[in-house]
Amino acid sequence: MSQVIDISIDLETLAMGPDAVILAIGIADSNGVAFSITPSVAEQVAEGRVIDDNTLHWWLRQDDAARDALIGKLISVAKAREILHDFFREAADEYGDYLVWGNSPGFDCEILGDFIGGKPWRFYQERDVRTAREILDERTQPRVAHSALSDAEAQLEDVRRYRELVAPVAGDATIDNSSLLGLVDRIHTAAGDPLGKMMPGELVEHIREQRKVLFQIREEMRRTGGGISTDTLGSLQAVIIAAGGGE
Repeated sequence: MSQVIDISIDLETLAMGPDAVILAIGIADSNGVAFSITPSVAEQVAEGRVIDDNTLHWWLRQDDAARDALIGKLISVAKAREILHDFFREAADEYGDYLVWGNSPGFDCEILGDFIGGKPWRFYQERDVRTAREILDERTQPRVAHSALSDAEAQLEDVRRYRELVAPVAGDATIDNSSLLGLVDRIHTAAGDPLGKMMPGELVEHIREQRKVLFQIREEMRRTGGGISTDTLGSLQAVIIAAGGGE
Protein backbone atom coordinates (compact mmCIF):
# COMPACT_ATOMS: atom_id res chain seq x y z
CA MET A 1 0.00 0.00 0.00
CA SER A 2 1.56 3.28 -1.11
CA GLN A 3 -0.34 5.56 1.26
CA VAL A 4 1.15 5.89 4.71
CA ILE A 5 -1.34 4.95 7.42
CA ASP A 6 -1.63 7.11 10.53
CA ILE A 7 -2.17 5.32 13.84
CA SER A 8 -3.29 7.51 16.74
CA ILE A 9 -2.88 6.23 20.28
CA ASP A 10 -4.07 7.65 23.58
CA LEU A 11 -3.58 6.29 27.07
CA GLU A 12 -5.39 7.06 30.29
CA THR A 13 -3.05 6.26 33.16
CA LEU A 14 -2.59 6.43 36.92
CA ALA A 15 0.93 7.87 36.77
CA MET A 16 3.14 9.81 34.37
CA GLY A 17 6.23 7.63 33.99
CA PRO A 18 6.85 4.83 31.50
CA ASP A 19 5.89 2.20 34.11
CA ALA A 20 2.52 3.81 34.86
CA VAL A 21 -0.56 1.69 35.44
CA ILE A 22 -2.75 2.03 32.34
CA LEU A 23 -6.50 2.44 32.82
CA ALA A 24 -7.42 2.42 29.12
CA ILE A 25 -5.74 2.28 25.72
CA GLY A 26 -7.42 3.88 22.72
CA ILE A 27 -6.25 3.31 19.14
CA ALA A 28 -7.67 4.69 15.89
CA ASP A 29 -6.09 4.55 12.44
CA SER A 30 -6.73 6.28 9.14
CA ASN A 31 -7.88 3.02 7.57
CA GLY A 32 -10.96 2.96 9.82
CA VAL A 33 -9.79 0.68 12.64
CA ALA A 34 -10.73 1.94 16.12
CA PHE A 35 -10.83 0.14 19.46
CA SER A 36 -10.07 0.49 23.15
CA ILE A 37 -8.96 -1.98 25.79
CA THR A 38 -8.88 -1.85 29.58
CA PRO A 39 -6.14 -4.05 31.05
CA SER A 40 -6.49 -5.31 34.61
CA VAL A 41 -5.20 -2.73 37.09
CA ALA A 42 -4.66 -5.38 39.78
CA GLU A 43 -2.42 -7.44 37.50
CA GLN A 44 -0.43 -4.36 36.52
CA VAL A 45 0.13 -3.44 40.17
CA ALA A 46 1.21 -7.03 40.87
CA GLU A 47 3.79 -6.63 38.10
CA GLY A 48 5.14 -3.53 39.79
CA ARG A 49 3.59 -0.88 37.60
CA VAL A 50 3.08 2.43 39.36
CA ILE A 51 0.12 4.42 40.70
CA ASP A 52 0.89 8.05 41.49
CA ASP A 53 -1.12 9.75 44.26
CA ASN A 54 -1.39 13.06 42.39
CA THR A 55 -2.68 11.39 39.22
CA LEU A 56 -5.16 9.29 41.21
CA HIS A 57 -6.48 12.39 42.96
CA TRP A 58 -6.74 14.14 39.58
CA TRP A 59 -9.01 11.35 38.34
CA LEU A 60 -11.16 11.61 41.45
CA ARG A 61 -11.77 15.29 40.62
CA GLN A 62 -13.01 14.55 37.08
CA ASP A 63 -16.69 14.49 36.20
CA ASP A 64 -18.79 11.35 35.92
CA ALA A 65 -18.52 11.20 32.11
CA ALA A 66 -14.73 11.03 32.28
CA ARG A 67 -14.77 8.29 34.92
CA ASP A 68 -17.57 6.38 33.17
CA ALA A 69 -15.44 6.31 30.01
CA LEU A 70 -12.95 4.17 31.92
CA ILE A 71 -15.53 1.48 32.61
CA GLY A 72 -15.03 -1.22 30.03
CA LYS A 73 -14.66 -4.96 29.87
CA LEU A 74 -11.55 -5.69 31.87
CA ILE A 75 -9.12 -8.06 30.21
CA SER A 76 -5.97 -9.68 31.50
CA VAL A 77 -2.65 -7.97 30.96
CA ALA A 78 -1.53 -10.94 28.87
CA LYS A 79 -4.59 -10.63 26.61
CA ALA A 80 -4.10 -6.87 26.26
CA ARG A 81 -0.51 -7.38 25.16
CA GLU A 82 -1.56 -10.09 22.72
CA ILE A 83 -4.15 -7.77 21.13
CA LEU A 84 -1.64 -4.95 20.80
CA HIS A 85 1.12 -7.13 19.37
CA ASP A 86 -1.33 -8.60 16.86
CA PHE A 87 -2.57 -5.16 15.84
CA PHE A 88 0.87 -3.71 15.17
CA ARG A 89 2.10 -6.87 13.47
CA GLU A 90 -0.91 -6.84 11.16
CA ALA A 91 -0.44 -3.12 10.58
CA ALA A 92 3.12 -3.76 9.40
CA ASP A 93 1.96 -6.64 7.19
CA GLU A 94 -1.08 -4.91 5.69
CA TYR A 95 -0.04 -1.27 5.59
CA GLY A 96 3.69 -1.54 5.11
CA ASP A 97 4.41 2.04 6.12
CA TYR A 98 2.61 3.50 9.11
CA LEU A 99 3.18 6.36 11.52
CA VAL A 100 2.35 6.33 15.23
CA TRP A 101 0.94 9.58 16.61
CA GLY A 102 0.95 10.31 20.34
CA ASN A 103 0.10 13.41 22.36
CA SER A 104 2.99 13.48 22.89
CA PRO A 105 5.06 10.39 21.90
CA GLY A 106 7.17 10.93 25.02
CA PHE A 107 4.10 9.99 27.03
CA ASP A 108 1.83 7.66 25.04
CA CYS A 109 4.48 5.84 23.00
CA GLU A 110 6.89 5.42 25.89
CA ILE A 111 4.29 4.05 28.31
CA LEU A 112 2.72 1.75 25.73
CA GLY A 113 6.15 0.49 24.66
CA ASP A 114 7.05 -0.26 28.27
CA PHE A 115 3.73 -2.02 28.84
CA ILE A 116 4.09 -4.41 25.90
CA GLY A 117 7.80 -5.09 26.41
CA GLY A 118 9.21 -2.86 23.68
CA LYS A 119 7.89 -0.72 20.87
CA PRO A 120 6.88 -2.75 17.79
CA TRP A 121 7.67 0.29 15.61
CA ARG A 122 10.90 2.20 14.97
CA PHE A 123 11.70 5.58 16.50
CA TYR A 124 11.42 7.35 13.15
CA GLN A 125 7.78 6.25 12.83
CA GLU A 126 6.70 8.36 15.80
CA ARG A 127 4.93 11.68 15.32
CA ASP A 128 3.72 14.32 17.78
CA VAL A 129 0.07 15.40 17.66
CA ARG A 130 0.99 18.49 19.67
CA THR A 131 3.29 19.69 16.91
CA ALA A 132 0.57 19.19 14.29
CA ARG A 133 -1.98 21.00 16.43
CA GLU A 134 0.29 24.02 16.84
CA ILE A 135 -0.27 24.99 13.23
CA LEU A 136 -4.00 24.28 13.13
CA ASP A 137 -6.59 26.94 13.86
CA GLU A 138 -8.16 24.85 16.61
CA ARG A 139 -8.04 21.34 17.96
CA THR A 140 -10.83 18.81 17.59
CA GLN A 141 -12.64 18.18 20.85
CA PRO A 142 -13.21 14.53 21.83
CA ARG A 143 -16.75 13.23 22.14
CA VAL A 144 -15.98 12.37 25.78
CA ALA A 145 -13.14 14.12 27.59
CA HIS A 146 -10.44 11.79 28.91
CA SER A 147 -11.84 8.80 27.06
CA ALA A 148 -8.90 6.99 25.48
CA LEU A 149 -10.81 6.08 22.32
CA SER A 150 -12.47 9.49 21.97
CA ASP A 151 -9.12 11.21 22.42
CA ALA A 152 -7.43 8.91 19.91
CA GLU A 153 -10.17 9.65 17.36
CA ALA A 154 -9.95 13.40 17.96
CA GLN A 155 -6.17 13.25 17.56
CA LEU A 156 -6.57 11.35 14.30
CA GLU A 157 -8.98 13.98 12.99
CA ASP A 158 -6.43 16.70 13.71
CA VAL A 159 -3.73 14.67 11.97
CA ARG A 160 -6.04 14.48 8.94
CA ARG A 161 -6.61 18.25 9.02
CA TYR A 162 -2.89 18.83 9.42
CA ARG A 163 -2.18 16.68 6.36
CA GLU A 164 -4.74 18.64 4.34
CA LEU A 165 -3.07 21.87 5.38
CA VAL A 166 0.46 20.87 4.44
CA ALA A 167 -0.33 18.62 1.45
CA PRO A 168 -0.12 21.44 -1.14
CA VAL A 169 3.27 22.39 0.26
CA ALA A 170 4.51 18.80 0.35
CA GLY A 171 3.39 17.92 -3.16
CA ASP A 172 4.19 21.08 -5.10
CA ALA A 173 7.72 21.21 -6.43
CA THR A 174 7.30 24.88 -7.43
CA ILE A 175 5.97 26.58 -4.35
CA ASP A 176 4.74 30.09 -5.04
CA ASN A 177 4.89 33.02 -2.64
CA SER A 178 1.24 32.64 -1.62
CA SER A 179 1.71 29.02 -0.54
CA LEU A 180 4.84 29.96 1.33
CA LEU A 181 3.22 32.88 3.11
CA GLY A 182 0.26 30.71 4.07
CA LEU A 183 2.48 28.19 5.83
CA VAL A 184 4.59 30.93 7.39
CA ASP A 185 1.42 32.55 8.74
CA ARG A 186 0.49 29.26 10.43
CA ILE A 187 3.87 28.96 12.11
CA HIS A 188 3.81 32.65 12.91
CA THR A 189 0.48 32.30 14.70
CA ALA A 190 1.65 29.19 16.56
CA ALA A 191 4.63 31.20 17.80
CA GLY A 192 2.18 33.51 19.54
CA ASP A 193 2.95 36.59 17.45
CA PRO A 194 0.11 38.62 15.85
CA LEU A 195 0.02 38.26 12.09
CA GLY A 196 -0.25 41.99 11.63
CA LYS A 197 3.16 42.55 13.17
CA MET A 198 4.94 41.27 10.07
CA MET A 199 3.99 42.73 6.71
CA PRO A 200 3.96 40.41 3.68
CA GLY A 201 6.50 42.64 1.99
CA GLU A 202 8.99 41.95 4.75
CA LEU A 203 8.56 38.24 4.24
CA VAL A 204 9.06 38.51 0.50
CA GLU A 205 12.43 40.19 1.10
CA HIS A 206 13.53 37.02 2.83
CA ILE A 207 11.93 34.66 0.34
CA ARG A 208 15.19 32.96 -0.61
CA GLU A 209 15.91 31.81 2.93
CA GLN A 210 12.31 30.81 3.45
CA ARG A 211 12.31 28.78 0.24
CA LYS A 212 15.42 26.97 1.41
CA VAL A 213 13.68 25.92 4.62
CA LEU A 214 10.49 25.09 2.75
CA PHE A 215 12.46 22.82 0.42
CA GLN A 216 13.80 21.08 3.50
CA ILE A 217 10.22 20.65 4.77
CA ARG A 218 9.02 19.30 1.43
CA GLU A 219 11.82 16.76 1.20
CA GLU A 220 11.31 15.66 4.79
CA MET A 221 7.60 15.18 4.22
CA ARG A 222 8.20 13.14 1.09
CA ARG A 223 10.53 10.84 3.04
CA THR A 224 8.21 10.43 6.01
CA GLY A 225 4.77 10.52 4.41
CA GLY A 226 3.78 13.91 5.79
CA GLY A 227 5.74 14.35 9.02
CA ILE A 228 7.67 17.48 9.90
CA SER A 229 10.15 17.32 12.76
CA THR A 230 10.22 19.87 15.54
CA ASP A 231 13.74 20.88 14.43
CA THR A 232 12.53 21.70 10.92
CA LEU A 233 9.61 23.73 12.23
CA GLY A 234 12.11 25.52 14.46
CA SER A 235 14.20 26.37 11.41
CA LEU A 236 11.20 27.97 9.73
CA GLN A 237 10.35 29.88 12.89
CA ALA A 238 13.96 31.12 13.04
CA VAL A 239 13.63 32.49 9.51
CA ILE A 240 10.44 34.29 10.52
CA ILE A 241 12.16 35.80 13.55
CA ALA A 242 15.11 36.88 11.40
CA ALA A 243 12.63 38.64 9.15
CA GLY A 244 11.38 40.65 12.10
CA GLY A 245 8.26 38.63 12.75
CA GLY A 246 8.96 37.39 16.25
CA GLU A 247 10.93 38.04 19.37
